[in-house]
Amino acid sequence: MLFGNRIRDKVANSTLISLPEWYMLGLIAYYSKDWDFEIENEIKDAVLSGKFEDFNHMEGKDAEIVGFSIWHYIEKVHGKEAIPNIVHLTRVSKSADSGFLFALGMSFYDFSYDWIEFYNKKFIEDEKNRNKIDNKKSILQLTKWDSIKFIYTTQKHKSIKEF
Repeated sequence: MLFGNRIRDKVANSTLISLPEWYMLGLIAYYSKDWDFEIENEIKDAVLSGKFEDFNHMEGKDAEIVGFSIWHYIEKVHGKEAIPNIVHLTRVSKSADSGFLFALGMSFYDFSYDWIEFYNKKFIEDEKNRNKIDNKKSILQLTKWDSIKFIYTTQKHKSIKEF
C-alpha cells in the first residue's frame, strides 16, 4: 500500500522515504487490531502523564500506541477515507508532513496540536466527571446477629440497595 504492490517497487521506494516509527507501527496496529479499553487506557495513561510530548522519537510499543492513537483520531475527526489518502499522498510526496498537509489541509504541526488536544479534552473530562467513592456514604456495614449485610448506594440511580 505505501511502497507499491510488487516487491521490486517496495524495495526501490522504501529507500526513498523516511517515516517515523509511529507512522508505520501505528498504521499496522490500526488495521490489525480493534480499538478496545486496554488500548484506550494505555493512551490515556500516556496522554495524562505527558508521555506523548516528544512522540516523533518514540520506538517500539510506545511508537505503536502513539501511532494507533493518531490513526484512530484521524478516523474519528476526518473520516476513515482520509487514512488511505494520507498514505497515498505520503508515498507520492515521499514525506509524511506533505501527506498530512495535502490530505487534511493542515501542517503536521497543526494536526499534532489538534490530535493531542482531542485526547487531553477527552481524558481530562473523564477524570473530572469520575465520581469519587465516598466510603463513609456509599458503603455501610451493618451486623445483625450472626449475619453481615451490606448497604450501598448506586451512583446512577441514587438508590439504596441491600444484600
